[in-house]
Amino acid sequence: ERVYASAFPARVAFTANRRLWLLDGAQAGAQPVQVTAEGEVQLVGWSPDGEWLAYLYRDAAEDWAAKPYLWVVRADGRGAYQVDPRPVLEKAAWSPQANLLAYSTQGPEGGYAPDGNLKIATVEPGGAKTAALIPGGEPVEEFAWSPDGQSLVVSLHDPDEQSLRLDRLTLKGERNNLLTLGEAGNSTNPRSEVLPFDAQGFSWSPDGRYLAYYLCPNSPSLAADGVELQVLDLNQPGKPPLNLGTTLSYAEWLAWSPDGSQLGYIWGG
Repeated sequence: ERVYASAFPARVAFTANRRLWLLDGAQAGAQPVQVTAEGEVQLVGWSPDGEWLAYLYRDAAEDWAAKPYLWVVRADGRGAYQVDPRPVLEKAAWSPQANLLAYSTQGPEGGYAPDGNLKIATVEPGGAKTAALIPGGEPVEEFAWSPDGQSLVVSLHDPDEQSLRLDRLTLKGERNNLLTLGEAGNSTNPRSEVLPFDAQGFSWSPDGRYLAYYLCPNSPSLAADGVELQVLDLNQPGKPPLNLGTTLSYAEWLAWSPDGSQLGYIWGG
């Protein structure tokens, strides 16, 4: 029930009793519109133009044990559809400049292994057009859009070679390596060593020059105590990343200045 009847300049998406609701605050007295009737909904976010909402949907029969599927719905609650027939990983993200969704899918029914891909879906009325920047079989761990929406950075960890790679992929399919850590054969017993496993929490400077990330080891207990915060200068290819010390891998612990020249962060473990 809407208890505040006056208009306010916002469209609001929210969940209540595990259902998805939308409210157009610009219409005085408008009531919330129910989008889903069952299942479990997790919000992804609004498209840059505010016309579409993306969300993850799980079947009611299994709730959080069920696999999530990526859905979109118009801001007025109409035209909802499933973006991809395959279940997706937890992360999906809108381009900051266009109605494009980036995501990765899971394995077929009965398994939870990732497909090792990175897909881009163009969201349009009536359905989405999908394309694969990484078709499959690569260990995609994390990704993030660049500020101009023309490329993404991906973190790929190869457990066989004990290597971590950061690549930049353009929407045209061009690929450029930004950083590689570790080499094949450099460890005789990888399970007994603490090695870089993943780069998480990508944070681009607003001007797109710098990329901050958390370098996480292959030990979850150590990663929970503290990880390295590093920054890459993308205008200087081949330059080693700047190590800012130990912190915790929280997105809220990073903040760029508007001009992208300074990064504020919390230090400590």
